[in-house]
Amino acid sequence: MEADCVKKYSDIRRDVALTTIPNNGLSQGEILKFIKTKADDCTKFYAEGGNISGSVYNNDKTHWEFLSDAMKPVLMSNPLHINEFYYSNTMEAEIIRWTLDLYKGGPETCGIVTSGGTESIILCMLAYREQAKAERGVTKPNIVMSETAHCAFDKAGMYFQIECRKIPITKDFQADFEQFKKNIDSNTICLVSSCPEYAFGNYDPTEKIAALAQSYGIGCHSDCCLGSYVNPFIEELGYKLKYKFDFTVPGVTSISCDPHKYAYGPKGCSIAMFRSKRLREYQFYCNTTWNGGIYATTCIAGSRPGAVIVGTWASMRELGRKG
Repeated sequence: MEADCVKKYSDIRRDVALTTIPNNGLSQGEILKFIKTKADDCTKFYAEGGNISGSVYNNDKTHWEFLSDAMKPVLMSNPLHINEFYYSNTMEAEIIRWTLDLYKGGPETCGIVTSGGTESIILCMLAYREQAKAERGVTKPNIVMSETAHCAFDKAGMYFQIECRKIPITKDFQADFEQFKKNIDSNTICLVSSCPEYAFGNYDPTEKIAALAQSYGIGCHSDCCLGSYVNPFIEELGYKLKYKFDFTVPGVTSISCDPHKYAYGPKGCSIAMFRSKRLREYQFYCNTTWNGGIYATTCIAGSRPGAVIVGTWASMRELGRKG
């Protein structure tokens, strides 16, 4: 099996990239043929035997043809312009609220749509940093997490000068809860729980971690990017989890969840959810003094691909809760 896998990947044709844009363009037919050839060449890696963990979660060709049809009329849409493309903002609000409902959010819970799980995590960490700075005067922030937490937390640490304190896992590949306690200090802004973590698929003890965070008056982020739209249905389908992960857990103050995984939406789309609107506001950006007018954004990007939001909405709307 391993040899077959290595052989498959060794068969990939690596093209030589053009270093300058050609003087003469290609016809639309030639371009479409070129793209289809390359896509078909790569499709064989998941079309035959299943999906690709961390990359392709649905290889149903008819599903992607449907999403392509849904997204085609709105390829030029940009949610930054809320009047011109109001429908994408409405759809964005709906997929956020649907996901909040699945994760047992209440009337004060809210969210934002981002480009992927990494951006959701980065923005949540920004919110915690800004909150701790404004409300507690923290200038040397740190977060505490298992060594199996996603690299996006390290990326947030690099971007925002947040120290990442990593807890080694136990012999059974579980997060060592006792070590969480030992790494918290007055500069800790957030504890992280993965539900599940990417490396081994284990669930961190979110209820214990969140309760610990609450006792220190700090936030707890529940990273559900991988569990996404599987998590809310685990117990409903008759399976038992040792620890919960959603907003029913006191102390969980933010959650990240990816529709482009098990909601089978187009790449890239993720949702960062917050227990309170106050926490969400800490990662907003607004400039009212720019000579180009008011510039305000909900996430890192300014212009965003509205077609991805529409495609995500279409996928979730087609599937419904039962799907």
